[in-house]
Amino acid sequence: MEKVMRASRVGFPCDRCLWYSVNGFNEDVSEKSRRIFAVGTALEAVAVNWLKDDGWDVRYNPGSQEADLELTIPLTGGKLAGHPDCFISKPGKENILIDIKTMNERSFNQWKRNGTEKDKPQYLDQVHVYAEAAMRAGFPLGRLGIVGVNKNNSAMHIDLFDFEPERMSAIIERTERIFTATEAPEPGERMEV
Repeated sequence: MEKVMRASRVGFPCDRCLWYSVNGFNEDVSEKSRRIFAVGTALEAVAVNWLKDDGWDVRYNPGSQEADLELTIPLTGGKLAGHPDCFISKPGKENILIDIKTMNERSFNQWKRNGTEKDKPQYLDQVHVYAEAAMRAGFPLGRLGIVGVNKNNSAMHIDLFDFEPERMSAIIERTERIFTATEAPEPGERMEV
C-alpha cells in the first residue's frame, strides 16, 4: 500500500496522528464533521461565483476530494497529494493558487486580523503543497492565497502570500520522516531529523 499524506492534513501539528493516518488507521469522522465539510463544499461554489463577480478569472476544480485535478509530489516512502480549489487571475495579479475556507465569525475575524501565517499556518502548509506540485507539473504560479468566507454574514476576504521554498522543504522533510518511521511517535512528539 502506497502511503499518501493529504495536503489538507499536512499542517496538522501532531506527528503521531499523521503517522496513523498514512499507515491505514483512519479515524471515524463524526456526523457533525461530515455536515461541516458539506457546508464548506457547498459554499465553495458560491465563493467562486463571488470571485468571478469581483472580476477574477477563475479556473475552478470542483469536487473536493473527488475533484478532477489532483496534484501529487512523490517522496521517499509515499506521496503528498491534494486537490486545489482554484487558480485565479486578473491583470496585475496572475496565476494565484487559492484554497477556499469557510469559518464562523469569530474564526474569520481573527484570521482576517492576524493573517494566515499567524492564525492558520496549517492552511499555509496546505497551499504550499498544492503550489509545489503544481509547479512540478508545469503550472505557472505567481502567488498563493486563502479565500475566507464568514459563514455568519457572508463576508469574504482574500489573504495573498508568496511561496516559501524553505517552508516547503520543511514540509517534505517532515512528511518523509513520518512515512519512513517504523513506529508511531509519542503523543505530541515532533519527529526531528
